[in-house]
Amino acid sequence: MILKQTRSNDTLTIKKCVFVTLTQDVEHWKAILGKLNVNPAKAIEEGNLVFVDLFSKWRSTKLGADGDILGHIHEIMANNMETASPGETLVMIDDLAHLSWIGVDEVDLLKFIRTLRLTLQESALLIGCHTLAVEPPTSIIHRYLLETCTVHLEFRPLASGRSGLVSGELIVCRGPEAWPEDITIPAQNTLHYRSTDSGAIIFEKGSSVVLT
Repeated sequence: MILKQTRSNDTLTIKKCVFVTLTQDVEHWKAILGKLNVNPAKAIEEGNLVFVDLFSKWRSTKLGADGDILGHIHEIMANNMETASPGETLVMIDDLAHLSWIGVDEVDLLKFIRTLRLTLQESALLIGCHTLAVEPPTSIIHRYLLETCTVHLEFRPLASGRSGLVSGELIVCRGPEAWPEDITIPAQNTLHYRSTDSGAIIFEKGSSVVLT
């Protein structure tokens, strides 16, 4: 995952989340939020949560052209930014790699990301980007995200194989565009996590001390 935050001198305070779903329908994410003790219906009613369900739209309308998909996302983002206060909105895209897998041209996708970041202004952008290998990225999209992020979170399976107590590794890296006040983020820190029915438990590697 890539976390990109553009800001001036103020601390980011999230009051609204716009979630672009590409790999699962909205009901899937609502069920996950429910397990995390979040009431999605109330959050949507109060305007704190906006779902952009491209997964269902793709299945029902079969958007064919790259521009149809990317233009649709950008239009919705722009509309939401009109009513959002700078620095108070988090935009999440669950898996950008999915767009490449369904045939969206990488050059068009790169232009879209750059335009989206300009549209978001002082808001935060969290992008999921699934890869099939741990080798250095060859995709221009993946490379661009790594080169322009504030924080890079990488989830990997255990190198030693499966474990009943540990689901995998979480590698936290400070990105090239980290602000001076982000210096507390380590250059690289490897943690362990365990997935549960109600979320995830994160702890230090080689320790049972729970961090979250």
